[in-house]
Amino acid sequence: MELSYSQGYNKGYYFTHDNHRVEGFLKLKCAAHFSDEPDNWVVFKRDKKSKKVELRTYDIKSYVVFKDVTISDENTEPAEKDSFAIGKNFRINNFAYFPEDFAKVIDHGKITLYKHYTTSGAERLPTWNYLIKKNYIVKLLTKKYFKEEYQELFKGHEALLQKIQSKEFSYEDIESLVRDYNVWFKKQGTLSVH
Repeated sequence: MELSYSQGYNKGYYFTHDNHRVEGFLKLKCAAHFSDEPDNWVVFKRDKKSKKVELRTYDIKSYVVFKDVTISDENTEPAEKDSFAIGKNFRINNFAYFPEDFAKVIDHGKITLYKHYTTSGAERLPTWNYLIKKNYIVKLLTKKYFKEEYQELFKGHEALLQKIQSKEFSYEDIESLVRDYNVWFKKQGTLSVH
């Protein structure tokens, strides 16, 4: 599962709910709880010798992890990072409703695309789902939802809609579709100012 990075701690930081930034090392954890408890949390250490602390959505509001810097090479300059934020009030199936949980931010703009990680089955195999947020509403993005709602999701971006209709792009391209739409939408705002 791409969430695992290394099996240990990666360099990163988190933000408290009052916007205080705390740097150190984070280990990402994930397991389905089949309750209103979040499936995702972080184990944090300030440095190699520090005691570990578990952090959940009620402790912190977001975190950033550098994928290429572990606790054993803590002096290396990080290159690639992933950001995680809290998604609120979403359902991934008939049984799993989340008042809030962490999700990886894929792209942020008029549409925010997240990957929500969880586990499934008796073996607790890792899995993920796309979540999409537009107009302050977070929804599970399935293939069916994409087919039914893509015209509303990407409303106004005619070139993108035509590429989806002609099957040049599909649900499997959702990350690049959202990025393209957000860039286009941002340009529309700057064009209307001039």
